[in-house]
Amino acid sequence: MRSPQQAIFLEDSDHHLWLEYDLLPGAEIRDVREAVRLALEVPRDSRVDSERRPRCVIAFGPVLWSRLATERVPQGLHLFEGIDGPEGHHAPPTPHNIWIWLHGDHHDENVAAALGVHRALRSVARLAAEEHGFRYRDSLDLTGFVDGTANAKGAERQVVALIPSRQRGGGGSHVLAQRWVHDLRRWEALSDAQQSKIMGRTKDGNEELKGRAMPKHAHVARTDIEVEGEAQPVYRRSVPFGGVREHGLYFVAFANSSKRFDALLESMFGVTDGVHDRLLDFSRATSGAYYFAPSQEDLDSALK
Repeated sequence: MRSPQQAIFLEDSDHHLWLEYDLLPGAEIRDVREAVRLALEVPRDSRVDSERRPRCVIAFGPVLWSRLATERVPQGLHLFEGIDGPEGHHAPPTPHNIWIWLHGDHHDENVAAALGVHRALRSVARLAAEEHGFRYRDSLDLTGFVDGTANAKGAERQVVALIPSRQRGGGGSHVLAQRWVHDLRRWEALSDAQQSKIMGRTKDGNEELKGRAMPKHAHVARTDIEVEGEAQPVYRRSVPFGGVREHGLYFVAFANSSKRFDALLESMFGVTDGVHDRLLDFSRATSGAYYFAPSQEDLDSALK
């Protein structure tokens, strides 16, 4: 039985920070291994009180993971190539080699750890993207609705998120990371009833709309999907990001198969039946990548 990276499942952090890196041209794989080993030691700094230390998850793009651990590449791991809906909605691909997620209750420690991680990696990689997120009120999205209501709970989270142990890459997880920018000015011009129809849930009470009250284009309807009669759940760890000028949701999801991400995005963008998720009219994706977060055992082996 392989052990997942535990920070995937540690919830209720108030502050989040994501770093995405591209390898420098000519970077030697042995140097990459050493740099990543040093980077992962930073969040465990014994000089920082254990209650203040940030939690850390690392994931790798398909190309780099194939170089680090050829025999441990899970089935279906591939680059996100972007998606175009029939009504003009677009999610761009922004693939990178290394994805690091730091989260905890102390923003200052997240930043301190990120600086240390960057010092360890900068000799072999270029920082391509950085984002800071936060828990908003009672785990709301900035739209005012609860995010991730239907997430699996307890042990079921690992069933949804982790590749079964008997498979290659077992104990690891496919990762989808996307940055969504909201148009809150247009969104807030809608009534609560209109917003609820778009979301598929009531704003007060967070109750799912039922029967004919659930529009086909509602966010819930487009994301609570089945493929050949089988549900396609993902484990979401998304939180809001931004400030006054730009703001939205940094979407993070873990799944035991990358096919679930493909099916989710195709449904949202209307590839499957021409009906797009109406939330796309108020929020646009500005980045998107697939990564692989290996089990702790596979990670340790790949970095030797």
